[in-house]
Parts: sequence; structure tokens; C-alpha cells
Amino acid sequence: VYSVRLGGGLVLAETWRGRLLGLDPADGKFRWEHQLGQVHGLAETADRLVLRAVAPNGDRWSAIALDPGTGKPQW
Repeated sequence: VYSVRLGGGLVLAETWRGRLLGLDPADGKFRWEHQLGQVHGLAETADRLVLRAVAPNGDRWSAIALDPGTGKPQW
């Protein structure tokens, strides 16, 4: 694990290979996973996590919004 932070009512664990894991803060159980690339910023609203991430190949940045409950992209 590269970094751990709180967001969207979850523990968000980022791996060295750019995977983002959503874990339940009460018991650490796995909720969801996405291969986003390295995350370099996080903001949250009532219904989404907004992440600034660099693609796994390292050549472009993007902003990605995820549903914190499912981890599915919203945009």
C-alpha cells in the first residue's frame, strides 16, 4: 500500500501499481477496487469522490468522479 486516506465514509488505500481500494472503516472489509493510476488529490461531496489521477502509463492527468458506495465512475 502506497497511501491511505479517508473519504466518502471509506478508507481509501492506494497501491504502488495505481489500484484504489475502498475499505469499510469499521472492519476493514473490501468494498470495491479500481485501477486508476496514481491519485494526487481527493475531494468529496455528499454523493461522490472526485480524484485527480495520472494514468497508469504516466502520460496524462484526469479528474474522475466515483460513487463512494460502489466505486463505479460517475464521470
